[in-house]
Amino acid sequence: MRFMRRLFTSLLVVLTAVGLSGCSAFDSITGGKRIIRIAHAQSEEHPEHIGMLEFKKIIEEKLGDKYEVEIFPNELLGSAQ
Repeated sequence: MRFMRRLFTSLLVVLTAVGLSGCSAFDSITGGKRIIRIAHAQSEEHPEHIGMLEFKKIIEEKLGDKYEVEIFPNELLGSAQ
C-alpha cells in the first residue's frame, strides 16, 4: 500500500512537471505576444470590417506590446457554416 502511494505521488509530480514545462514555451515562440485572429465573410468595404479595423487599432495602441490582431475578411479562412 505504501509503495503504491509513493509510486502514484511520484508519477503525479513527473506528469505535472512535464505539463508545466510545455506552458513556458509560448512566449519564446510568439515573442511574448498573444495573437487575436478574427475572420468574417464580409468585404473590406463593409461596416463590420471597418469596425474590426478600428478595434485592431485601439487594441494595438493600448496593448501593442502584448497583443497582435489579425483580421481575415472575405472568408479567407473558410466559409461560414
